[in-house]
Amino acid sequence: MEKRAVRDFEVSGDLMPYLADWAKQNNYHFKRSEGSAHIYQRGTGFLTAPMMFQASQEGSHVHIEAWVRGTFFARLGSLFILPAEMTIASGGSRGVIPRKMARGDVNKFLGGLQQPPIT
Repeated sequence: MEKRAVRDFEVSGDLMPYLADWAKQNNYHFKRSEGSAHIYQRGTGFLTAPMMFQASQEGSHVHIEAWVRGTFFARLGSLFILPAEMTIASGGSRGVIPRKMARGDVNKFLGGLQQPPIT
């Protein structure tokens, strides 16, 4: 299973206001910046695994990554069968619920930019 769902595409204009609005509407909270990448997280890992979203823009080029983090306690409870990171793309039986939730959120983001959804 892949660790992250990755997409690259082109947009006109500044992505960051759209990203901030999407994050607010979908309960993603800004965590940190790494260079030009902005990293957001939904959830704390208490009831549902944290859902992560990263976006960066250089000129008209946009790069996004989305994944679900397996917390230490969830991984311990599964005897470390659960990986530290899981893609939000469908397939597989691990982390199905948080992956599906994150995929729905990210597909809203992509749909607003007329990009194909992650399946």
